Order: sequence, then structure tokens, then C-alpha cells
Amino acid sequence: MASESGKLWGGRFVGAVDPIMEKFNASIAYDRQLWEVDVQGSKAYSRGLQKAGLLTKAEMDKILQGLDKVAEEWAQGTFKLNPNDEDIHTANERRLKELIGETAGKLHTGRSRNDQVVTDLRLWMRQNCSMLSALLRELIRTMVDRAEAERDILFPGYTHLQRAQPIRWSHWILSHAVALTRDSERLLEVQKRINVLPLGSGAIAGNPLGVDRELLRTELKFGAITLNSMDATSERDFVAEFLFWASLCMTHLSRMAEDLILYGTKEFSFVQLSDAYSTGSSLMPQKKNPDSLELIRSKAGRVFGRCAGLLMTLKGLPSTYNKDLQEDKEAVFEVSDTMGAVLQVATGVISTLQIHRENMVQALSPDMLATDLAYYLVRKGMPFRQAHEASGKAVFMAETKGVALNQLSLQELQTISHLFSGDVSQVWDYGHSVEQYAALGGTARSSVDWQISQSGPTLDMPVPSSFNDVGQDGQLRGFVGWVWYEREAMLPQRWTQDLNTRVVLRIGSAHYYAIVWVNGVHVAEHEGGHLPFEADISKLVQSGPLSFCRITIAINNTLAPHTLPPGTILYRTDTSMYPNGYFVQDTSFDFFNYAGLHRPVVLYTTPTTYIDDIDVTTSVDQNTGLVHYQISIQGSEHFQLEVHLQDEEGNIVARGTGGRGQLQVPNAHLWWPYLMHEHPAYLYSLEVRLTVQTAAGSMSDFYTLPVGIRTVAVTKNQFLINGKPFYFHGVNKHEDSDIRGRGFDWPLLMKDFNLLLWLGANAFRTSHYPYAEEVMQLCDQYGIVVIDESPGVGIKLSQSYSNQSLQHHLEVMEELVRRDKNHPAVVMWSVANEPTSFLEPAGYYFKTLIAHTKALDPSRPVTFVTNSKYDTDLGAPYVDVICVNSYLSWYHDYGHLEVIQLQLATQFENWYRTYQKPIIQSEYGADAITGLHHDPPLMFSEEYQKSVLEQYHLVLDQKRKEYVIGELIWNFADFMTDQTPQRVIGNKKGIFTRQRQPKGAAFLLRERYWKLANETGYHPAAGKPPYLVKSPFTW
Repeated sequence: MASESGKLWGGRFVGAVDPIMEKFNASIAYDRQLWEVDVQGSKAYSRGLQKAGLLTKAEMDKILQGLDKVAEEWAQGTFKLNPNDEDIHTANERRLKELIGETAGKLHTGRSRNDQVVTDLRLWMRQNCSMLSALLRELIRTMVDRAEAERDILFPGYTHLQRAQPIRWSHWILSHAVALTRDSERLLEVQKRINVLPLGSGAIAGNPLGVDRELLRTELKFGAITLNSMDATSERDFVAEFLFWASLCMTHLSRMAEDLILYGTKEFSFVQLSDAYSTGSSLMPQKKNPDSLELIRSKAGRVFGRCAGLLMTLKGLPSTYNKDLQEDKEAVFEVSDTMGAVLQVATGVISTLQIHRENMVQALSPDMLATDLAYYLVRKGMPFRQAHEASGKAVFMAETKGVALNQLSLQELQTISHLFSGDVSQVWDYGHSVEQYAALGGTARSSVDWQISQSGPTLDMPVPSSFNDVGQDGQLRGFVGWVWYEREAMLPQRWTQDLNTRVVLRIGSAHYYAIVWVNGVHVAEHEGGHLPFEADISKLVQSGPLSFCRITIAINNTLAPHTLPPGTILYRTDTSMYPNGYFVQDTSFDFFNYAGLHRPVVLYTTPTTYIDDIDVTTSVDQNTGLVHYQISIQGSEHFQLEVHLQDEEGNIVARGTGGRGQLQVPNAHLWWPYLMHEHPAYLYSLEVRLTVQTAAGSMSDFYTLPVGIRTVAVTKNQFLINGKPFYFHGVNKHEDSDIRGRGFDWPLLMKDFNLLLWLGANAFRTSHYPYAEEVMQLCDQYGIVVIDESPGVGIKLSQSYSNQSLQHHLEVMEELVRRDKNHPAVVMWSVANEPTSFLEPAGYYFKTLIAHTKALDPSRPVTFVTNSKYDTDLGAPYVDVICVNSYLSWYHDYGHLEVIQLQLATQFENWYRTYQKPIIQSEYGADAITGLHHDPPLMFSEEYQKSVLEQYHLVLDQKRKEYVIGELIWNFADFMTDQTPQRVIGNKKGIFTRQRQPKGAAFLLRERYWKLANETGYHPAAGKPPYLVKSPFTW
């Protein structure tokens, strides 16, 4: 490994390196930016070494855990550099050795820094180019939108900086958008050539130790493998291409900036830059300088210099790697930063630019119609060369007489050509002039519309919905990558002019990764597809001339090992079977990865001092309900808070003041689950009123929160709600339906709740992700108990237990708890479904995750749902309730119903004996094709589904008297999955069809659930069906 000096190359050297040379040679000052991709490449290489037999499994795991720690230190800013760390590779390997010892020395086996650094650079550039591509597309989109909104404005077109012909302002905008579109296409081509794996090439000759480069390519998600090891380590074509792309893109941006600088001068006064993109003079108060545009223009020169500099470096190099190539990274980093800043500033400039329409029109002059005069004569039959000369004579005549061209009389024009007649007056109409140029690409309205239509395929998309099933395009249904949503909203005048109003954009759910712009300005990013996020956009909509708000949301549904849920991208490289660059998204969960804006996107307002959050927990002291509240206020530290608690009749039953306190409710009505009490789901209303005194007067904010007073506790064999045993008899669900996919839909939601009430279900699990907030609200109102689950499904690979994955999972739990903590229906958190909890990293992972969730919310138990063996599950010791999934006589022992009772009883006994915790059968069931019947029962028939349930119920009835506290059927309704030979248009384990029609098992389960309700809870009175007694709505 490293020598005593800390170098990776010190073995044959005797003396110390001169300190000046040390500094001259080092690159750590800038290549430290590669820390993340260097760790990523090293992790992949360690797996390659393990497969080649050069590392044991234990050694690989040790290296991977050490690299995770190295990455954690970099991410948290605690990584300490050593004076001998000449580059990022040395620094990371040195720290790895400090963490895990001599095993770290095996990581570099067969690897050279020559192939390591170029791999790192390609990984970094691949990621950065994706970001730049998104920024460039947003700029183009902003320009096209502006052209569409202002397509009928005319102004002078210039050649040689002289007025030439009338054109549309939109035509000028599109001329630059078209150039940038070519840049966007070019960048995609560059990205393809960046996405080639050099790792495994060694220093020059290749790798002699049997390292599988195809494995490395798959691990690092490269599209191809370099063909020649000598070329792989030394070629920097991809860097040169990137720098040339940046140079050409900056050329286009600089030209646009130059135009706008001129158009913004007092001499032109066509446009005015927003103050947000201008500066002033330290001496001359009247000055407003277009510094944003001038800097775009000047930074183009720096980018050109970097490109030229690299080419000069490359031209004289001998074959393979030379230290000269160290100079490539500074160029890439600087140009990448420059391009990112320039594209964002340009987008801001275009989106906030104010145009002076009257000045544009006034700048038009009749002499600009001289070409139209020539065309007039051409249409009369005159050859163009003669018509051009005749029009020139008319211009000369007007100049000689000192009049405008359109002021020449008909008689004067006829002295030039007898073809002039009375209809020549039409020539002097500027609107008529631009409409002549109707050929594709021209400035006529029809041609501009065509140009706008060519900016990219668009599809009207309802929100909320998944985009996959709305259209007829099969490629869209399975699309993986970026999709763009955009909409304009007119804002009330008060929102844009009252600076005491805070305007907020709230996105209910965007699956999976989202970037949000408002009026072309980046405002938010969010990872995770099931929880809301928002952005304060007040400054963007309360400045500038625009009375509308353009919202752009880019969504990427790609899943990777560190996302939640995880996934992998599988590249198919056999070009005899697949097109070049072909890939598929692979996941380890059994439902379709619907994508899009699944929940409402809303704009709302608050005062600038506002109620940010309310945290409510409840307890009971004899007959007195205790409501503990904590209120967070943003915007001011000086305010008054009044708190009222009202009952369902509107009577105030308790009062409080201040941001924290306890309300006492004598003879409180408790929140009870459906069918457990005569009056279930009793909700109080917590009303919070905020008052702030400002210079402008009094400001107030008001919020009402439904509150259910109830307690939850777990013993070794019971689940207690309000001190009484509660038995979960319910379902697992999916947010899934025809056409809408996972999009929120009120009629469907109400149908589902009516079916739950008809069924006699008192609970469900939000398998396998958080459901819409409206679902939680209805559960509160109807008394349906919820096990609230995170999107931790499909956690199968060891990579998905890394520190990066854990950190994201912790953040998701924070978001989930923050959103759902005040719902009385939520009685337990589930952090994951069917993870590989027998893998070594799983113990620490789930210990940390569960402890963090309990710290966020000490009032509720925490679980995860397992299908591991009881004696190998490393996460089970940390849960409060054991939740077990099993599909006896379905995924094994096919068709053998007779073994279910024995196997299920053994399952329960093993789990309880080992952990002494209550157990929920969290999934069980069998597929049934609607209308498929067979007696005796055969698999996929409705009879077989019923028989499986009946066998489970026999054992459940025995064990619920001991320690089993619930049963949740899989599934409430059929749902969509990926296409496989085992799935006939989705999973058919529902007791209802996807269209919510009952199968035979639904009636079986209804009979059982009502029987359980009568045994364990409130016995409904005869008369009106109990599921119709209470409704949260007035019709």
C-alpha cells in the first residue's frame, strides 16, 4: 500500500520530495471534488476483486464499511486531510487504512491511479452533465414559453447592426432557443461518450488478475467498456468534447447577451432587465448596469481559454498516461461551475425581462419595407433583379426628397415602374409584412407556431395522476427518466402586491426525484415520491411585471440502490439482441413503479409571520383527557397565541395560551376504532390563533387541527388502544387504479372506504409507502386504524444498507412523522417491508432506523414487516410488534392446502418463543382470477383463494387467544405490476377486482370480520347498517 511517506508510489525512492515539488505535484486542492465518485469506484472495484477471488467476503465487507465511513466523513465535513495526501485517491486510501487496517492495502490490487482517476472523472462528469442538461432544457423551455406568450409583438430585425426587416419578437427569441437546442442535443452525444468504463485497464497493459470488467460496468452503470487499455487511461477526448460543447454553448449565450445589452440601452429601450439581474454605479446614481449579461459575455472567453488550453496540452503528448493530464480536472470543474451559473442566470434574465412593446413598434420604419416593395413588383410579374433595382430607386427618391418611403405618391412610384397601382398601400402594413414569411422557419405567425410546436413532444396531463397510463404511447408507459410538467397560474393582485403575504407552492407528491422552477428560477428539489414538499415563492411573484406564475416541475422516476424504494438500472450490452445504450429499470418489489405528480399541486398564502407546525400528543388520566400541544411559529419572535379545543358540537371545552401547554378535558370522549365503541372516531378541534403587531397594524394566522384523544400501548401479547385489547382485522392496500395509476382520486377513495366499512375491516397498512393525506383524514373520521409504512420496500442488495441509504431512510421517516404525527388513526410506524434483514448490515441499519423513529415519536410503537426466518432476522429484536408475511401453499408447496395449518402454527410459535412479542399476520393470501372456478380448489380459482384463507383462519382463531393481535389480508384489490410470466396484467390477490367488484373471498372475509367485531368490540345494534351510521360529509 502506501510507503512510510504516505505515498502510493514510494517503494523505490530514497530521499524526500522537495517541498516545492510536493506542492507543485499535488492536486488534492481541486480533485477533492471527486471524493464521492472515488469512493463509488472503489466500492465497485472491491466487489470485482471479491468475485476474482482476490478478496474474501469478510474482507470485501470490511472495505465496503470502511469506504462508507470515509464517505460519511466527507459528507459531514469531518474528513481531515493529511499533508501527504497528494490527491483524492491517496487521501481516501490513507483514511481507509486508518479505519480498517492493512486490509485496505488489498483494494488497489491490479488498479492504477491511471485508470482510477479517469473513471472518477467520467463518473463525476456524467452526473454533472445531467444537471447541466436539465438547466439547459429549462432555459430553452423558458425562452419557448416567452415566445409563445409574446408571439404577436413586432420589432426591427437587424443585419450588420442596421435595421433590416420587421420581425416578430418571438422569432428573435426562438432563433436563440434553436441554437441552444442544438447545444442540448450535442450534450447528449457527449454524455454517451463520457459513459464508457475505463476501470480495469490498469496503468497501461490491462488487468492480469481476472477482474470482471462487465461486473464493474454494471456496478457503476456505465453504458459500455473501453476497447483498449492504453487508450483508456490516456484519452481525454470526452473532456475536450465537453469543453468544446461548453465553448459553443457559451458562444450562443454570449451572442444573445450582446443583443439584450444593446436592446436594453436608452438608444434602443426595447427591453429592461429586472433589478434582480442588474447592478448600479458607485458614482452615478442613475445607472442600471446589465452586469448579468456582461458577465455571461465575458465568461465565454474563459471557457474558450480552457478548451484551447486542454487541446494544447493534449497535442504533444506521447502515448498513454502522462502527468500533463492532471490539468484536465481544473478545466472541467471550472467550466462546469461556470456553465451551471450562466444557465441559471440566463434563465432568470429571460424569465424576468420586461419588454417595451411601444418602443419596439415605434422603432419600425417604412424603409424596412423596401424588400416588401420589391416583392410587390415580383408578384406583378417583374423579375426580382429588376424589382430590387426599382425598389432601390424608390428608396433613393424618398431620401432625396427627405420623406419616408411610404410618403411617396403613387404618381412618383409610377415614374419608376408602371406596375405600381393603388394596392401598393398594403405594402406599408408591418403586420402584413411579417405574415408574408409563412414558409417554415419564417417570422409569420403560422411559422412561429410551427417552431414552437417543434420544441418537443407534449401531452396534456391531468394532475393528480400517474403519467404512465393516460396516453396511448407504449414507450411512455414504461418510460424511465425525466418528464417535465408545466402550468401557468394567474395570481390574485393581493398575492403579488401585499408584501405581508407569503406565497407558497406545495407539491403533494412527485415520484421520484423532483426539481422545481417558478418563472424559470430554481426553487426546490426533493427526493422521494410519496411525501409533500413546498417552497416559499413570495420574492419571485412579488417582483417584476408578471401577474402570472409559471410552475415547471421536472420529475425523474429512476430508482437506484440508495433510493427508497431501491432499484437498479440494467444495461443490455449485447448489440446482437439490444440497441446500443439499451437499459431497463429493475426492482425487487411486486407493484408497478407508477410515476408523475400523484397528488395535488397547490398555491396558498399565509401572513409573513405564520403557524409553521403543531405537535399534539394525548393521554388520559382517569376520565380526564389530556392534550399536550407544541406550536412552532416562523417569521417573528414576538407574537400572541390563543388555543381553543372544541367538541363536535362546537363547544369550547378547554383553553390555553402560548406555544406549549396542556389542555385538560373532563369526561373526555375518546377516539375509538370503528366497531370498537358505540361512538367511534370522536374528534375534537384544536383551534390556534396567532396575532402579531406590526408597524402596518395587526396580523393574524389561524389553523384548525382535528384531535382524537386516545392512548396506544403494547404488552408482550396485546395491543392496547385506550387500555383495551385491540385486534387488527383488516387489509393491505395499494394506491392503484385503472388509468389514474397512483393518482389521487376522491370517488375511488370513497368507494374504497365504503367497501372497508361493508367488509367490517377496522385497520389497514399503507403498503408499501405513505398514502395521501386525505386518506389519513378519512381514517381519523371513520375510525380506521392505520399502520403507517415508509417506502422502504425492495431493500434487498447489500448496497441498500449503506450509510447513504440509511441517511436517506432517516430523512424519509422524519418527513413521514412530521406529516402524520397528529393523526389518531395512526397507531404504529412501519419502517420497511420484507427487507433482507438476515444480511449482516441489517442489524445496525434497523437498530438505528427504529431508534430514530422512536425519538421522533415516542408515543407510538415501531415495526417493520418481515419475511425472513425467525432465527436469522437481525432487525426483529428492535421492533415492538412482530409483523410476518407468509404465503403458505402459494409460493411453495403449491396446491397443498393440507400443510397450511401445521406450517402457520409452527411459524407463530417460533416467532413468539424467540422474541416474546405480539404478532400480526401482516400478509397472507392467494391469487384468484375473477370468474375462474374449480372444485376441488385449484390455484388461481376463486375457490382456492377462499380455501387458503379458511386454513389460515383456523390457526388465527387459536393463536389470537394467546399472542396474535391481528390479520391483514393481501390484498384489498387487484393491482398493477411489472410484466412477468407470473402476472396476468397485475397481481390478482385482491379480494376485490381492480374495479372494486367483490370476489368470493370478499364475502368470506366479511362474514369473518363482522364475527370478530361482535366478539372483540362493540356489538352493533340492529337496524341501520353500522357502516352507514357516520359520514364526514353533508350531502
